[in-house]
Amino acid sequence: MRQDYSLLRNILEKKHPSLYWYTSKDSMDYFFDEGYKAIADSMTELQFGWKILAPLTATIHCGHTSFSMSKGWNKFIKDRRIPSFPLYMKIWKDTMVVTGDLNKKNSVIKKGTIITSINVLKSGEIINRMFDYMVEDGYSSNVNYIRLSASFPYFHRNIFGLYKSYSIGYIDSSGTEKNILIPFYDPPIDSSRKIKKQERKKKKLTVRQRLEDIRSLQVDTTYALMTINSFSKAHLKTFFKSSFRKLRKDSVKNLVIDIRANGGGDINNYILLTKFLRKSSFMVADTVFSKSKIF
Repeated sequence: MRQDYSLLRNILEKKHPSLYWYTSKDSMDYFFDEGYKAIADSMTELQFGWKILAPLTATIHCGHTSFSMSKGWNKFIKDRRIPSFPLYMKIWKDTMVVTGDLNKKNSVIKKGTIITSINVLKSGEIINRMFDYMVEDGYSSNVNYIRLSASFPYFHRNIFGLYKSYSIGYIDSSGTEKNILIPFYDPPIDSSRKIKKQERKKKKLTVRQRLEDIRSLQVDTTYALMTINSFSKAHLKTFFKSSFRKLRKDSVKNLVIDIRANGGGDINNYILLTKFLRKSSFMVADTVFSKSKIF
């Protein structure tokens, strides 16, 4: 592991184009050294990834520099259900609201409940600490609020570890802050089989439905909402042309573009979108190529 870690450091220092953009060289040297020191004994792949690599890559503040588990791990975990923190939550700023509970029999913590603490740690502290293990471009943290909202049990287990029970602080319907002890989610042995059966029963989405999950346009009398969840595939060139043609035809003057869940993609697609939004020339980049392109 130390050899692999040293190799990773050598590659990043020699090849990464923005290693010191957001973190100074002195600070990166410190983080590299601390990560190496933390490899004091044998570790599982999960421990090596989340305790060593995740906090290191997060300090670079590059959305394209992160670690992922190996093919062997993904194959091992594919048909297994492992214990986890039970609550799904919507996350923003220092607030956590329950959106689901893996323990179906929980009658106290319901959907919509505001969670104030987990195992004594306040919600804001939990979110900030989790962000220390998650990559982002510069200091744009919006994408990590989306990631936590989609997979909070996954991130909580890998960052804080697994507990058989959790002390949960919450606000009840009367506005009173209370505390309750809830168990972890321990899936039954045959749960994976049930899940497979449920997946087989799910109706397959049509091509049109899959595309609308990626990009869609809703037009009202006074405004339009364009949702773009990716700049990859999804026939975006055709979608942009037909969408703006419709907006002109219906004389819609106000357009809201929602890219909050967009993870990026082909640079040409968002350049094309920008060309529909403005008539003047604009610069795409000034450091990627020796000569910048102006459109």
